[in-house]
Amino acid sequence: MQKTTPFTCHSARLELVPLTPEYLRLWIDDLPALEAKLNAKYCGEYLDILRDIIAEQLNLMPYFDETQDREYAWYTFWMIIQKDTREIIGSFDVKSGIDKDGRLEIGYGLGTAYGHHGYMTETVKEFLTWAFRDPRVSGVIAETERDNIRSQNVLKRCGFSLTSENETLWWLCPKPTEA
Repeated sequence: MQKTTPFTCHSARLELVPLTPEYLRLWIDDLPALEAKLNAKYCGEYLDILRDIIAEQLNLMPYFDETQDREYAWYTFWMIIQKDTREIIGSFDVKSGIDKDGRLEIGYGLGTAYGHHGYMTETVKEFLTWAFRDPRVSGVIAETERDNIRSQNVLKRCGFSLTSENETLWWLCPKPTEA
């Protein structure tokens, strides 16, 4: 049986693609094959930094029937692809699915050449729109280093509020209430 091609979400300038377990393995082991499947050139974060994180996340993923199951999107990295150039400019991940309180934790990064263009704000806003369509999701959380002002500003622009301060800062964007 053929494995599922990842679905996509679209914003004005970007295509967001959650990677199936098969595509995650390609990202680690065969980047040219992943680029071919996505019809895009990888220009994102340094893969050497991410390789162990990707492998760990892949090992922690629950089993998914890749022929029909889209639940993997709650446990995986998503590629951020610039539509006009077909460049993979970064990624974000949903760290471990929807927790008992209905929250997701996200993390993200861009290739250095793509900062200061609003791409991450656009990405997070589009992901929030997609995620909040699921009735199980009540909010999205994120952690930042104290000195990562750029990431904190992205979260603020996307409706997150600071919820706790320790060695790192924790942020929450609750699901909007419908009027």
